[in-house]
Amino acid sequence: MPQQKNAPSGSERRIFTRLPYRIPCEFTHEGAKLGGIVTDISARGLFIESSHRIPAGTELRMLLRDPRGSFEVVGHVKREKRSHRSARQVLSAGFGLRLDVIPEPFFRMLVELGMG
Repeated sequence: MPQQKNAPSGSERRIFTRLPYRIPCEFTHEGAKLGGIVTDISARGLFIESSHRIPAGTELRMLLRDPRGSFEVVGHVKREKRSHRSARQVLSAGFGLRLDVIPEPFFRMLVELGMG
């Protein structure tokens, strides 16, 4: 399907501002306990650097380990970012997670970070 000429792309489609923010996270996929590093956050999403491939559309329950406390969020993988084998030293792989469930303590943390 052709893309509209005036359709926004990339970060222009985002409604909420993303902030760089690095915290470890844990999640389970296909029975395996996995981990990654959240590299940016917004009121509706996260980007997670991870060597684990998680297909778009996958629902994940994720535990975020912030110094202020641990937060459990639920969302769906919106996109997967892969890096070519030869570029792995430079480019990180990972995935974008659109949040479906945002607990009150996590929302308060976003406000403290200046997002609310």
